[in-house]
Amino acid sequence: MKNTLLITSLLAVVLALGCKPSAADPAVKTSEKTTAQQLEKVEVANKDTAVAIKEYTFGQKTEFVMAMRTQLAELNQGMDDLSVKIEKASEAVKAEAAPKFAALREKAAQLAKQVDEISDATL
Repeated sequence: MKNTLLITSLLAVVLALGCKPSAADPAVKTSEKTTAQQLEKVEVANKDTAVAIKEYTFGQKTEFVMAMRTQLAELNQGMDDLSVKIEKASEAVKAEAAPKFAALREKAAQLAKQVDEISDATL
């Protein structure tokens, strides 16, 4: 009984998969046109979405670069103020602070370079 049911089920599946509608069937042609139109609409929508994402990303990049340049300007102002204080300090403080301050200036220069690279980057 199980074998008969299994064979019958497999035969039904094979027949269902093996049957193709005739090419002259107008419903098939309409379905193919509709599918092609839907695919075309999806492709256009995907292109529009990709453009919108690039524009959004570019806007975000611009805002980020502006914010980073503002922060770098504030950082440089703070370092200029610190430089004046170091110059007014004793020789012992100057000797201790000079290498640390030079390293800080170098890191700030590296940050400025990275911001410039981000600004010049294309999407």
